[in-house]
Amino acid sequence: FPLYAAPVLQALGFGATGADIPPRVAVARVAFAVFSVVFAVFARDALCGVAEIMGALLTMSTSVLFPVVAYAGARHTAGEPLLWREALGLGGIFSIGLALAAFDIYRKI
Repeated sequence: FPLYAAPVLQALGFGATGADIPPRVAVARVAFAVFSVVFAVFARDALCGVAEIMGALLTMSTSVLFPVVAYAGARHTAGEPLLWREALGLGGIFSIGLALAAFDIYRKI
């Protein structure tokens, strides 16, 4: 809650911190919490779709795309050129990962 509520409440002028919180700030925090819960309940289907897409993208990028790029970058930094078989394999893995990520987004939209 503080991750997204604190900047919004601060921008609206209700960003008091510390032991002594004015009553208007406490009321604003409760109202923001109630609004957030009501919005989440009524937008749950859309939020589920967004969570699916983000989960698929984050999983694909951290499990497939980043390791391929990191391996190729590490080899380049070490001054070791990739063999054509390695480059072909890494390119294939990267291309398939990118295609699957795009297909997953298309399927969920």
